[in-house]
Amino acid sequence: MRIPGSTTRVEIVEFKGVERKIVEPRLQDPGAVRLILVVRDIDPLLANLKGHNVPVVTAGGLPVNLTAGALRGRSVVVKDPDGHFIQLLQPEVIPETTAPAASNVIDARFGLTIDDTDKTVRVYRDVLGFQPRVAPAFVSDKTIADLMATPGAQVRINTATVPGSRLEVEFVEFKGIDRKAIDARIQDPGATRLQLRVKDTDAAVKALVASGGVVITAGGNGGPIDMQGLRVALVRELNNLFLVTMAQGQQSARPAR
Repeated sequence: MRIPGSTTRVEIVEFKGVERKIVEPRLQDPGAVRLILVVRDIDPLLANLKGHNVPVVTAGGLPVNLTAGALRGRSVVVKDPDGHFIQLLQPEVIPETTAPAASNVIDARFGLTIDDTDKTVRVYRDVLGFQPRVAPAFVSDKTIADLMATPGAQVRINTATVPGSRLEVEFVEFKGIDRKAIDARIQDPGATRLQLRVKDTDAAVKALVASGGVVITAGGNGGPIDMQGLRVALVRELNNLFLVTMAQGQQSARPAR
């Protein structure tokens, strides 16, 4: 499904005929993912979600006012039936959008909780060509702690734009709070994939493995496979996010749940 006002699409996949276990991460756990939806008016959307018994993660169950960093505005985090975190963000100034006038959602971003900023930056910068904007230090921000239900935690928030795409990715590292890396398999409800177009899948996979990634694709040599005219591989990167690398065609990005 396409997100209004965004070139990004969400691909929802259900498996059967294989053993599955629901992934239940906390937002501070490396590998936890947020789909960040930029909205015009957060209040009616949140009320509608509550009316459908969607759990609210944010402390107090109401939007908080973000005043630091790139994501300024009113924001709240909820959780969908499969355990995916969805962050709603109403910016201080509503940006221009191509979304229809009747659509409350007008854009999207992708948030990933990481284990180590320096190691993650090296992978996404040196292997995948991202240009991260790296925060110099951890900060204590009660508003962010309330937003993500991580009381007492410090955060280091780094951002980057996927090359060839408008998709903004937010990498967040926590400290001062219990963390446990998620242990998901691709078939488990709550597991998340980020699909990336690359110039050379084989080279990308080799570099990702050298940086601590693990190939999941069951190719003949444990590497990429040819599928519908694409060279494709699935790799679990160092933060336990599944990366789908696809060669050929125009570079783009698609988060998939």
